[in-house]
Amino acid sequence: MRLELKNYSNKFVMETPVGNIMISASTDKIERISFVDVPCDSIETFNLSPAIRMIVDQIREYFNGKRKRFDVDLKFSTGTEFQKSVWKTTMQIPYGEVRTYSQIAKQIGNPQAYRAVANSLAANPLVLIVPCHRVVSKKGIGGFSAGVWRKEWLLNFEKMEEDKS
Repeated sequence: MRLELKNYSNKFVMETPVGNIMISASTDKIERISFVDVPCDSIETFNLSPAIRMIVDQIREYFNGKRKRFDVDLKFSTGTEFQKSVWKTTMQIPYGEVRTYSQIAKQIGNPQAYRAVANSLAANPLVLIVPCHRVVSKKGIGGFSAGVWRKEWLLNFEKMEEDKS
């Protein structure tokens, strides 16, 4: 029996309406998605790992208004247990809805930790998948590590797509 090894690319940069994002993965799990200021890769996806190929398709569907929830295997390779609890709780926020940092803090059982929630979301390794753009301040939109303009754009995009439904 002959073993055939596939040499998959485990990083890919794709263009989105709000800037380029880099996706990193193991063969079967997404590990990082972040906005970057580097050029896109070619649109050929045949040599990408299966996990990256799947999330590229899902991100395209999201920006085409056809996907409201991502369905991929994730690997939180960084972060404290507190941060991971914030990220997992944030993943439960429905498309087109928002929560406050305080609401997330209460939901994870630490109501005074709203600043720590904000800091955890600033360190989010999986933008879009962990929809930190859906978490806002009681006093306004709050911050966003990739730029507040992107947060506003994503919130407006999701609201517009919800209104079409």
